Amino acid sequence: MSLSRKQVLELAKILHSTTKSLGQSSKLSTHQEKLSHLLGYRHWNAASAGLPETIPEETAAAIALLEVPGQTPMTFLEHGRAAPWKMPLVVRDYLIAQSLDPDGFGVTSYTRPTPVLAQKPRFLTIGFSRAVGEYTEHRELLDPNDISYCHQNHTPIMVTFADHTGRFSFKLTLWLVTFSALSDSPIYFNGASHKPMYNSIVETITGIEPFNRKGYCLVNSDDARNPHALIKCDEQGREIEHIRNLPLLSESELWTELKAYNELLNLSLTDAAEITQSTVYKYSEYAGGETFD
Repeated sequence: MSLSRKQVLELAKILHSTTKSLGQSSKLSTHQEKLSHLLGYRHWNAASAGLPETIPEETAAAIALLEVPGQTPMTFLEHGRAAPWKMPLVVRDYLIAQSLDPDGFGVTSYTRPTPVLAQKPRFLTIGFSRAVGEYTEHRELLDPNDISYCHQNHTPIMVTFADHTGRFSFKLTLWLVTFSALSDSPIYFNGASHKPMYNSIVETITGIEPFNRKGYCLVNSDDARNPHALIKCDEQGREIEHIRNLPLLSESELWTELKAYNELLNLSLTDAAEITQSTVYKYSEYAGGETFD
């Protein structure tokens, strides 16, 4: 089943906003035309007329930009529920067809980078109902260094690969998006709990499954005088090391402390959120709380 017209518009908006946030020039109309061509239409007007307005089921979309030195950059689009899992194989098959077999290649960088442009303030939104039919939302301003575990951030994955000699070989940028049934509001596709997207992407392209990524997160401690614990964990929710308990600090001080540790691993806030969310959710379940932003 094809994407809907509204979904293609949302994808174009995501490409436009994230490209700009990373400091590159961008025009919304350019992305609309590019997506139209990838879907087999001559231009956006034809796509707009030919695509269904909505589709009645959950679907996903994966967009890849492949940059190989000396070659014209290539853009690929896959859609359907399995699209995020299929895209790395599409990229691998294309590379092999270009006589660039990535078997055994290494990953020199994998990140969802920090935007270079100033971002709008972020808020934690909490909804509650005091009576039947009554719904109220409360918004709380988040600290700039607060790790957000929501799925509204569409910053792409950017991966660079090196050949067997360690020389740069190619760069891959991936946008992974899910659309729920009967809704055109996109969320970031976060992969499966049993295998992080990082592992899946790298193994599919290189044939080698990497070690799990590691990061630092904050959880509740059992020490009343030092209520927060700083721990190191991996992307599948395994605690690796208890670093130390932290005293009662302000929100800003806590997030600044955590950011300093994750920066030692060259992790952006979004990287840290992806890597640590399984561990944070696990501790939250033990405590009977929630961590969703």
